[in-house]
Amino acid sequence: MKVVFLDANVLWSAAAHPQRPPWSWLTARPPKAEFITSHYALAEARRNLAAADWPALARLVTQLRLVPDAFGAPPPGGRLPGKDIP
Repeated sequence: MKVVFLDANVLWSAAAHPQRPPWSWLTARPPKAEFITSHYALAEARRNLAAADWPALARLVTQLRLVPDAFGAPPPGGRLPGKDIP
């Protein structure tokens, strides 16, 4: 199964507009992929959302696996452009 990282922009967009496609893939059954995010991305999305959208973000997070925040170089075998490394 593929693993897909959802950054703060994706989390914000999905929480602010949960009825719009393509967010339905987050709740597809059987799952098409494992969706993950970090506490850092979650906090950034929440900070930028209107308070009225926080419940939608909380529901979205129940569909994700939270992974540790990664600061510094990517893990062995992983490559990111410098601008994408937190």
